[in-house]
Amino acid sequence: MADIVIDHTQPGALAAYQQAFTAHLRDPVHAPPVAGVPAARQRLYHELVFGNLERVMGNMFPVLKSRVDAALWQQLVGDFLRAHPMQDPLFQSMPRAFLDFLLARDVHAEEPPWLLELAHYEWVEFALSVAPDAELPQAAEAVPDLLARRPRLTSLLWLLRYGWPVHRLRVETAAGLTQGEPVYLVAWRDAEDHVRFLELAPASARLLELLDEEGGASGVAVLHRLAQEMGVAADDAFVAAGAATFACWREAGIVIGAS
Repeated sequence: MADIVIDHTQPGALAAYQQAFTAHLRDPVHAPPVAGVPAARQRLYHELVFGNLERVMGNMFPVLKSRVDAALWQQLVGDFLRAHPMQDPLFQSMPRAFLDFLLARDVHAEEPPWLLELAHYEWVEFALSVAPDAELPQAAEAVPDLLARRPRLTSLLWLLRYGWPVHRLRVETAAGLTQGEPVYLVAWRDAEDHVRFLELAPASARLLELLDEEGGASGVAVLHRLAQEMGVAADDAFVAAGAATFACWREAGIVIGAS
């Protein structure tokens, strides 16, 4: 592979040199080195760039790194460095860029089937941790009436649905992970700025969706619609169970009041 020679007397020579040098750092196998810089130094620069990127991605996707084969992890980071364009210089944009890269690439035959969902799950945790707080300060009610009035959800909340229970990979081995019914999770940032996850039953997940969809509907009205969808009676026991769920969500910071 012949070195790239840059004529530094020509306009734009510095930009051309920087582009050629960074292209080689990102992909030393296919992008030729630049003339005038010792090959050993260029290899060292590549190792430093790759090492820094691997540490950043490992810190932001620690469970993914620990649960996939080490060679596969190195290949994923290397492919990301080589092939994915990065326009934003901020470190906090890198997890989203890595996730976009994982979603857009051809899947490796040897990678686990839950890889993409685990990467998304870990990205959600990071994204919520840095999301701006859009809540406006309001006078808090000690015990809001979540049945007669409209329960208000925090804006720092995402309802997630996965095919694999990837949230269990924090404590379980990948070998024991099995695919079954859809897994519903709610992720939110609480009043202490901690990102939290809660696994939901399908009915609870639908209740949360309805609270988000129904606009000004009261809590009891939302419960009646849920009962209708489920084909059950919205009797006192059903409403009481819903009220208890609202109260738990209020305590956790998923519901932040009533309006």
